[in-house]
Amino acid sequence: KVKGFGVISGFSFEHESKEYKILCIDCDGQAAIDMLSSFVRELGYDELPQTVQWSSGKEGRYQLGFLIPKETWPRVRTIKFDTGSKYIDNGHKKPVLLEFRWEGLQSVLPPSEHPDTGQYHWINEFINIVEFPEWGYPIFNKVSAKYSKDNQVNGKVEAVSIPKLWCYRDWE
Repeated sequence: KVKGFGVISGFSFEHESKEYKILCIDCDGQAAIDMLSSFVRELGYDELPQTVQWSSGKEGRYQLGFLIPKETWPRVRTIKFDTGSKYIDNGHKKPVLLEFRWEGLQSVLPPSEHPDTGQYHWINEFINIVEFPEWGYPIFNKVSAKYSKDNQVNGKVEAVSIPKLWCYRDWE
């Protein structure tokens, strides 16, 4: 019995006669949400366009999905920003990250099971996924002094470790 669904960012597909890949933006807590809002305001906008969003149900955590058209793929990369804040997970302090998930990274989708909250859920399930705005691409040029990871080296995607918990735990 399948207990989860996901999307692997960066795989191409055709939609309405146009080729796309999916970008997922993962906010790990309020500090990540604030950082994303700050980036958007720095670009002169109040917010990102409304698009599909989902959550594990943990407070302040959610992801947004965006379509990236083929002509803009070279402008996108995986990048993680450490907000400087921490949260406690199973007794361990972990950094609150804002992550732009591009090629080869997995995002778990509803109605997948979640070990702490029971199930992922859609925040706005009746909103379609939309294209990432043209004005947003400068975000990928940012460098975080605290933590930044780019999984593309010389145009090739490096291996990315995906936790066993999300790949095949309890799948029959």
